[in-house]
Amino acid sequence: MVEARPGLSADLWELGLPPLDLLGAGLASTLANCAMFLAGLWFATTRRPFRDYHVIAHVWHFDWPFMRHLIAIGIQISFIFLMEYRLFSTAAFLAA
Repeated sequence: MVEARPGLSADLWELGLPPLDLLGAGLASTLANCAMFLAGLWFATTRRPFRDYHVIAHVWHFDWPFMRHLIAIGIQISFIFLMEYRLFSTAAFLAA
């Protein structure tokens, strides 16, 4: 077995990969999230019970009335969150 350099595990040394530190953590998270998205998309488009929903059939169709409805609801929810955050930050400033 090949001995590893200090600070590296034997598996990484055998593969020839340098330590990536914070960049490696971000890269691994991004690759894992992309792989999970692609696996979910594959599952939703090829498996029998979900295939009937045609998940990506109307990707390029933009539904303006539905978007107007989403924005109307989203503005109200955003305002509620803004007031909640303002209340808790004011309470934290007053308590300190």
